[in-house]
Amino acid sequence: MVAAGLAWMVMALLPFCGFVAIYQGMAERFEYLAAAGLALAAAALTLEYAGRWRRIAVGCLIAGALWGAW
Repeated sequence: MVAAGLAWMVMALLPFCGFVAIYQGMAERFEYLAAAGLALAAAALTLEYAGRWRRIAVGCLIAGALWGAW
């Protein structure tokens, strides 16, 4: 699931970065699609761990969300 989320993110960013030539390469929709892939990868990474490592992963996820909200 982590690899699928990261692949989704990279493929969504390819047109935005100019690797895939389309008429509207700087459209915000590519960033939104990439954010969904990043969220999938983060959630899968958090659920993959058990015990102490899960608490650390959840803490990093919360810290990243708070930093993004700030």
